[in-house]
Amino acid sequence: MANAPQADEQRHDPVAPGTAVVDRLLDCLHQDPRRTELTLRASLAVAEWEAVFALARAHTVDALLAFRLRSRGGEDTLPAAVRQAAADARRSGMRSGLLVRETLTRLTTALQNGGVRVIVLKGAHLAHIVYPDPSLRAMTDVDLLVGRTDLGRAAALLRANGCHQVAASDDDGPLADFTNHLPRFYQALPPAVELHWKLAPSDPATRTDHWHRAVPVRLAGVDTLGLCPEDLLLLVCAHACYSHRFMFGIRPICDVAEIVRHFGGTMVWADVVERARQHRSRRGVYLMLRLAREMLGAAVPDDVLRALSSDRADDAIRTARFMILEGHRICRQLPAPIVTLSSATGWPGRLRLLLRSLFPSPDRLAAHYGLPARSPTLPFYYVVRLKDLLKRHGTVVRRVLRRDAALTPIARDMATVEDWLSKEAGI
Repeated sequence: MANAPQADEQRHDPVAPGTAVVDRLLDCLHQDPRRTELTLRASLAVAEWEAVFALARAHTVDALLAFRLRSRGGEDTLPAAVRQAAADARRSGMRSGLLVRETLTRLTTALQNGGVRVIVLKGAHLAHIVYPDPSLRAMTDVDLLVGRTDLGRAAALLRANGCHQVAASDDDGPLADFTNHLPRFYQALPPAVELHWKLAPSDPATRTDHWHRAVPVRLAGVDTLGLCPEDLLLLVCAHACYSHRFMFGIRPICDVAEIVRHFGGTMVWADVVERARQHRSRRGVYLMLRLAREMLGAAVPDDVLRALSSDRADDAIRTARFMILEGHRICRQLPAPIVTLSSATGWPGRLRLLLRSLFPSPDRLAAHYGLPARSPTLPFYYVVRLKDLLKRHGTVVRRVLRRDAALTPIARDMATVEDWLSKEAGI
């Protein structure tokens, strides 16, 4: 079979080519152990290894990096200081994994004993089923999916089991007051918990097909439900692209590669393609699958990439790769409204977009701050939003408005790929 289309080598690539630290990290995380051996044979200096581990920590894959090095027989060859960094990453991953396990055991048991069916989503499912060990998949929250009619009862059960919300919610009120999950629940110790009734904000409220396809899984010692492999893959891809604009860096690419590795020949790729088309996420799924294959050697079939690809895909791949590798740094400085602002031509257009960002609709403002849409305090949150934006992004907004030569091209490229993602041509 022919390979997926390759990037045009003559066009300017926003990713600095041959970045040694990035290349070393990707080699160590690669699905092919021989790529790790290349790095181990290179006899890197202590400073080079420290830079690799620092990059892995920034992308929250340092525990996975330590695992790869140990399981492939390379840890003993590392300098003493680097072996210590690997040991620290393992310990941190184990501590986090134990806290997640305790939360999963306690809350899924409480929900099921209370008559609430639950699907464990994303990171917790990946950590306990897909990755070789739960400590290898970092996460800051646990995502649980319940049915619409069970939402109020589920929230009450979480509160009765040690969870509280910073932003209060009327769980029995209209679900349109929220996006796809209630305001986040917190505990005395991490992780936080998000209680979902939809997989994504754009999903229709009546969508239940993923419930029909859910599969029994045993997580943290409890028998519960998880998404089927194809739905799990689609959710991970869509979450990275559409919900978070590649800001989680390399970690979602590792997730995709591990899903493909774990489920191997049992993945029904025709269903992945068809559901991506149905849910208008074909382009985002294509980007994630192709990048997982090119960056980490995920065994994604050629015909799947051909079926998902569309026009200008190579340009999008270049920018998406840049956003993934720099997401922990540059992309976090450029939230979606600022990216949109960069694409406007002329001062009137830029000012219109800036005002629209500063003063969104009440529904959007309520969703952003986790408030019911009819909250009497909602008008005051326009002031809070203005203060938050100026504090966090005031400097960047000024740079974009003035067409800063260093920042504007990056923001424009990001706006272009987001526009490309939003146009599901050919579906």
